[in-house]
Amino acid sequence: MGGRVRGGFPNRALSLWGFFNVGFGAVIGSCWLLLIGDWMIEGGGPVSVVAAFLLGMVLMVPIGSVFGELSAALPFTGGPTEFVARTHGELASTVVGWAFVLGNGIVPAWDTLTLSAILTEVIGPVPGFSWLCGIKLYTVFGYSVYLIPSLVAVAVVIFVGKINMDSSLGAARIQLFLSYVQLVGMVVVLVAAIAHGSPANASPSFAQITTSPSIAGVTEASTPLGGLLAVLAVTPYFFAGFDAVSQRADEAAEGVNWNKFGKVIVLTILASAGFYIVTAYSFGTIEPWQEFVSHRAPAFTALAAASPFAYIVVLVVAVFCPIGPMNSFVGATNFVLLSMARRGQIPARIAEVDPRTGTQRNAYRIVIATAVLGPFLGTGMLELLAKVASLALSVSYLMISLSCLRMRQTEPDLPRPFRVPAGNVGVMSAALASAFCIGILVVPTSPAAIGPSEWAIVVIWSLLGIALSLVSRRRARSAEPSATGMRGA
Repeated sequence: MGGRVRGGFPNRALSLWGFFNVGFGAVIGSCWLLLIGDWMIEGGGPVSVVAAFLLGMVLMVPIGSVFGELSAALPFTGGPTEFVARTHGELASTVVGWAFVLGNGIVPAWDTLTLSAILTEVIGPVPGFSWLCGIKLYTVFGYSVYLIPSLVAVAVVIFVGKINMDSSLGAARIQLFLSYVQLVGMVVVLVAAIAHGSPANASPSFAQITTSPSIAGVTEASTPLGGLLAVLAVTPYFFAGFDAVSQRADEAAEGVNWNKFGKVIVLTILASAGFYIVTAYSFGTIEPWQEFVSHRAPAFTALAAASPFAYIVVLVVAVFCPIGPMNSFVGATNFVLLSMARRGQIPARIAEVDPRTGTQRNAYRIVIATAVLGPFLGTGMLELLAKVASLALSVSYLMISLSCLRMRQTEPDLPRPFRVPAGNVGVMSAALASAFCIGILVVPTSPAAIGPSEWAIVVIWSLLGIALSLVSRRRARSAEPSATGMRGA
């Protein structure tokens, strides 16, 4: 089972630019528009947000370099499970794979939820669009769920899933278009901030917000360091997406430069960090930030007051924003499930291939089915899901960093077109960065520590993974005698 796992697509045609767009589009979604006010509240101001994403970039670059080295040397579909199995065995590989399915699989559901939230809270109040909120289903966590926005979000994720099932090249073309849309949005916001805002609006550098209409509610941190850590804790989730590049490595076009492929992963992190920092600065200076976070939808309210043109452009951008990460992570999660199923870590039926398209129809169906649930959870789940995904991904990053270090010892002669800068020191820094991200989420005294609801999701998910693994192993053992009997015959 340790051999190269093919992606299952008829055409392997992703270029380096295509891989960059897969990664960048996966990282940058709608969070910068929908959650910028929450980040400022949690951090105690835009200065903390900028600093957190800058530090998050510093932590993620070594981790991205590890992914670059491993995936360039071993371009497997669903690479993380393959890397860890090669160095630490099937049990560790199963844990990492299942953690990746949780961390990556949350994203499509998260983005269907954010698309529904944008239609409800941003587009719905626009004159002529009140019909979007005409049919209320129920209220959960204090947030209302409406029928039409939920159905639109469901239709979009089904459409995205179908494109991924039909052609990886089609999915890459969509990603290219969506990346340009994101960049247009960033430029428009920056120009509006420069024209109508002032750096003085970012002061004070730290202040506690005691009441707000946002998901974050209030600033729990009491110091600038606490505010920084509160935002930093969720940056692994909001940088998640660079790993989608490595998981689709087997779709690279013939003749791709694997050294540059490894660098594409690092470039994705740097470009995404720059995007977050620019937009955080722009929104933090477009008006006094304490006034900014007092609005229900601060990014859009501030833009409407500063520049109606910018407001209209960003409204359009906002509708497209969630589709980028949705598109990338539908594919990325599918590939992890595929790899796990082919290794016998979960039921083999999940890896069943559609004879017409050559794609893994059951794995895609699972990802799409979970994403369909997103709009019905209510926007109160956004912050909770982000923390759970950050923890799952950070655990995976730690194990993969250790795998990279060990593989350098066990397979020193393995061709490595791209290598982590600074050698073993660079790899160890990736492991330490991952451990630090885990620590600020699980240490009870941390201002960003996850709570009982997040732990409940982690426990339930772990039990589900154990159950699926046991079922898979039991079926494999029951099939062995019959296979032996057939050979004997």
